[in-house]
Amino acid sequence: LVQCNCGLRPWLTIAGVPVGKEITDGASRQDEDGSILIAIATDAPLLPHQLERLAQRAALGLARVGSYSGNGSGGTVQRVASGTYDMGFADLAALMEFHANNPDAPNKPVAVMMVYNNTPAAVLALKKSGIAKPADLSGKKLGAPVFDAGRRGFPIFAKANNVQNVTWTSMDPPLRETMLARGEVDAITGFSFTSLLNLEARNVKAQDVVILPYSQHGVKLYGNVIIASPKLIKEQPQAVKAFLAAFAKGLHVLSEKPLH
Repeated sequence: LVQCNCGLRPWLTIAGVPVGKEITDGASRQDEDGSILIAIATDAPLLPHQLERLAQRAALGLARVGSYSGNGSGGTVQRVASGTYDMGFADLAALMEFHANNPDAPNKPVAVMMVYNNTPAAVLALKKSGIAKPADLSGKKLGAPVFDAGRRGFPIFAKANNVQNVTWTSMDPPLRETMLARGEVDAITGFSFTSLLNLEARNVKAQDVVILPYSQHGVKLYGNVIIASPKLIKEQPQAVKAFLAAFAKGLHVLSEKPLH
């Protein structure tokens, strides 16, 4: 039983066919955000671990009808690839992963501007945890959404710094910094600047936070890029160029006169 008030009509997919794009009559919501409730009931004689596996299939069913999980870069790439949006801002690794997993996709997004030359991914911990360097993470409990770029890139960070035996706790993005502030996890992964601001919003002082940037600890990866659909690039190349020029000018103005 599903009660859903999220997503966009063009996402609707039935038996692999994007039928939502063909439904044009009637009003359609413009905001993809919302909520969803899925209830699964059975009288089968299942053990607790079997029930957990059954519950996980609810998300798979949701995906089969066109929905997306989370708000990370992977979702952005999927939205541009589906034609829901023409452009987006995503982690280059997520774009490369999509290309590798979908070689025959008809509308594979293209990176048109590199924004972060280095990945902004980092591990953040509170100083009181005793974590001061990557080696201190061995045996610790880390937290991040499953689609977080820092979490997905953590195996590279761990190999470069000989970090072993970490365990992961998954959560929705709004709970990541909250759980660190409460001490429910030892450290988190995320973009250094975003997570630090979120921690400060939760009354954690910046001087009480340890930040271990991937780029300073042996992980050399590109960060986020602006992506565009091949259709937009082909049909409206001047619009793409104009947007990128405006974006670059905005960054320049902001760097010259930061907002306070």
